[in-house]
Amino acid sequence: MDCAWQIMHQFPNDFEFTPNFLVAILDEVNSGRYGTFLGNCKRERIENRLKDHTISLWTEVMLNRQKYLNACYFGFEDTERKNKLHKTCMVEPLRPCANMKMMALWTDYYFRWDRSVMPRFNFTLAPSEW
Repeated sequence: MDCAWQIMHQFPNDFEFTPNFLVAILDEVNSGRYGTFLGNCKRERIENRLKDHTISLWTEVMLNRQKYLNACYFGFEDTERKNKLHKTCMVEPLRPCANMKMMALWTDYYFRWDRSVMPRFNFTLAPSEW
């Protein structure tokens, strides 16, 4: 997931979903609330009839899709880009830079519970003190 976030960080307009989508998935991987991540393989999920007894994380995501959509996503809905792609019949792949200088720490995930790292807005300050 961190690898996906690193690429999202370098190309923020090329992903339909926000990093909050990745965080939501990571939060549910070990929660046991959805059958999506239970069992070690598809065979185990079928044998245990998880589809009949649990709901899928993807169902929940699709019901709350707007919560995870990236407002800056260019996507194929962008008419100008869509026309360009149809003319060339080719989509350029993302070419992320793997240089360590381009790597970033995903503070919104790794430090989200640490108030000393994540700046918090002080609501007690008057606007003139901001």
